[in-house]
Amino acid sequence: MELTPKELAAIKARRVQQTAVLGGNKPKRKPKPMKKPTGKAEQQLKLSMSAPDFSDGHASISEEHDGLRCESFFVEYMAPSLNSLYAGVHWAVRKKQADKGHQACNSLSIAPFTKPVKLTFTPVVGKRARARDCSNYAYAVKVIEDGLVHAKIIKDDTNEYVKSITINEPVTDRSIESGVWVQIEEVEGLAVDQLKGEYPWRNVS
Repeated sequence: MELTPKELAAIKARRVQQTAVLGGNKPKRKPKPMKKPTGKAEQQLKLSMSAPDFSDGHASISEEHDGLRCESFFVEYMAPSLNSLYAGVHWAVRKKQADKGHQACNSLSIAPFTKPVKLTFTPVVGKRARARDCSNYAYAVKVIEDGLVHAKIIKDDTNEYVKSITINEPVTDRSIESGVWVQIEEVEGLAVDQLKGEYPWRNVS
């Protein structure tokens, strides 16, 4: 039986449709080559782990105050900088977060500090938020510290002006939005023996 041109066209169209459904006659795509990691953070980590051994010059110090034990000791490890790990985030996201933190600091009515300071941060877990480990607030602390400089509340964030930073455990207040309580304390003018008492490793020769 001879098929008409119309029937032949219908059969051909049906075969094309079946091929498309079954996935036949499709050219196989070559897998995209995997991008090689830049390794910047890994390189910094490797360098920090291979640093010279200074542990012989740092003795451990045991103290007791009001029946409470206090240990001060040297741990031979330094992590890569927060900035190097944060560099992988898209610049627009970084800028948005920085602008938000700087704006919050600019709205404060705080007289400028001209002397060196200690900074203490207490995170507040507000509405719809969950508490984090203290160290997981490091990024928020860095943005706020930069914001304090941007708002001219502290002169600079270098070691010359910011002598220490403390992150306390978070507190919970579900009646407000999440934020951070910041304490700025002047430290210039403290006697040397006071500094040694506060930082016991200064007594180690």
